[in-house]
Amino acid sequence: MSNLVDFLPLLQKVPNPMHTRGKQLHKGLVDTYGGFIKEIEGKLKSGIPVDDCLAKTLIQLRQEENLDDLDMAIMASAFLIGGVETVSLSASALNPP
Repeated sequence: MSNLVDFLPLLQKVPNPMHTRGKQLHKGLVDTYGGFIKEIEGKLKSGIPVDDCLAKTLIQLRQEENLDDLDMAIMASAFLIGGVETVSLSASALNPP
């Protein structure tokens, strides 16, 4: 039932607190991880050595893979989001209700 909005396009036009919250979360992720990538990119442009990491790899592959800032921020945040779920599942397995 929570995905009814996906099947009834009219519902997509109705204001919804979940939609507003989703936009806030999206903006927070893009600001946080986009800022991190911009920081790494600035270091690389300044000639400061940067350890190998996802951000550095994404920056180096930007042209080849046709990545924009949003693409890179979302890819970087995906690892955090996946990690949070994994930790939550592991913790609940250790402490059953």
